[in-house]
Amino acid sequence: MKDESLFPPLQEMSPDQFMAYSGEMLQTLVAGAVVERFKIRENGSPNLILSEVVENQGIDEYLEREKEFMKRVLESYERWSRDDNNVVLWDVDETMGKVEFVNGSEYTWHFRPAMQLLIPYLSIRYPSIKNGILTTRSVEHAMKGFDGYSDLLESFPFFDTSYIYSARDVDLEVDCEIPRNEREKREKVMQDQLRDRTDMDVFPAVVNKYKVMQRLDEEHPETKFRIVDDCAIADIAGESGLCVYYMQPNIWS
Repeated sequence: MKDESLFPPLQEMSPDQFMAYSGEMLQTLVAGAVVERFKIRENGSPNLILSEVVENQGIDEYLEREKEFMKRVLESYERWSRDDNNVVLWDVDETMGKVEFVNGSEYTWHFRPAMQLLIPYLSIRYPSIKNGILTTRSVEHAMKGFDGYSDLLESFPFFDTSYIYSARDVDLEVDCEIPRNEREKREKVMQDQLRDRTDMDVFPAVVNKYKVMQRLDEEHPETKFRIVDDCAIADIAGESGLCVYYMQPNIWS
């Protein structure tokens, strides 16, 4: 994945054609990730693990979730691409991938297999759509761990770093002139209003992400901000959101 020339047909491929084209690569990436996880945890021979985990146990439970995630993302981008001035804000953890903790304190960030294939395709197929991040991480650490995929992201600079936002910043923008009990009352009203728009849990991070989206819409009325997330904010966003709660990456735990 180091060179766009490896993917000469991608720009002309429809989403359905890309799903068919990438099926074998996705299966390989999923199998490799599963084997690597068991190799670290069981400290066993990769060949034995491959036989035990992939051939005997199977990878369907992981592969089907990645396929569904890829399908839903492609459907959303195809729909959004009919409008101009799109910015898609991606959640990081449990959406694009996952942090795997090893030995308690050490950890590794993994882009889910589907995302590794989507980044080249979305970059080439939809060059006018900008991609950013809206995360509960800090802005400084929004892309922490992505350096393990530097070849991929250098070849396909998917993320526009001028669109990196953190839900944490909302807490830093508190209007101290408003009494604390009044702020808490307004917060509860907003949380209740959002609960009426979704069946999912509306916790403080969802409210903060909603506030970020509200501010962006007000400051950039000509831009259509979309969101891909595993939490309620994407459900609340309606047609501008893709909620992937039931497609969270399940290879690493």
